[in-house]
Amino acid sequence: MLRVGNEIWVACSGGFGTANSIEVIDTETDALITSITVGFNPNSLQLDANNKVWAVCSGNTVYDADWNIDEAASTVGSLSKIDAASYVLESNLAFGSIYGSPSNLVINGENNRLFYAYNGQIFQHDIDASSLNETPFINKSFYGLGFDTADNYLFATDAKDFVSRGYVFRYNAATAAVVDSIQVGVVPNSGFSF
Repeated sequence: MLRVGNEIWVACSGGFGTANSIEVIDTETDALITSITVGFNPNSLQLDANNKVWAVCSGNTVYDADWNIDEAASTVGSLSKIDAASYVLESNLAFGSIYGSPSNLVINGENNRLFYAYNGQIFQHDIDASSLNETPFINKSFYGLGFDTADNYLFATDAKDFVSRGYVFRYNAATAAVVDSIQVGVVPNSGFSF
């Protein structure tokens, strides 16, 4: 979910891969304002400096009777940009592979650069770019992302084996250099920003 003024934007990701909408709800009346169709399975939202809402959608993976991915029936993930004032979908950038589900969208302190996980790597996206960045920002897989907007650090969590204690890594968001790391509890996740 994302708060935009007196509205709550809800990424509807559920069903068996068939959800593809963002619902906008008035916080004062609890009324549904509108429903916006985006890619399959939107999973995280951010508001940028230009009053655009970004949604990363993981796509829809379909399996055959033997539990192999049905490439013809599956859909790739996407990065959607929506005007927060008019609710108009302005762009829907498709990812290149059905095998990498984009997730964990976060934004920097200036609200002009997005970061997300895709295909076992971390990518960045300038809000004015018209295509997806094909060069990874960090060539490593993480379980979750967060952002320290005050000090411009990207945080990435490593859940390791999901049984033992994991780690949180702090990266310089300008250079992708590791600043430090700390061991934390079991299965550190995402969803934090400060």
